[in-house]
Amino acid sequence: MPYKQDTDGFVSFTDVSQNELPQQCQYSSRYINGYAGYPDLGKGLRVTDTDKDYYDIRIHIDDIPEFVLRYKAYKKKHPYGPPQ
Repeated sequence: MPYKQDTDGFVSFTDVSQNELPQQCQYSSRYINGYAGYPDLGKGLRVTDTDKDYYDIRIHIDDIPEFVLRYKAYKKKHPYGPPQ
């Protein structure tokens, strides 16, 4: 899926979430930085604005495949989110 990149190669995480996962960004963004006990699947990846609202988060175009791989592997193992 072609995404609109900024000059540094970052794209809207909302678009990635809706097209690649597919899930609403308000839910999948929890996995970007380990919010509220969720795993930090964005560790080591180029992600910006994680301290702002979920719709402001941006991920580098080259890191999308790795995040999607991590997310899908985690969801396969834990389909209902992190163990309580």
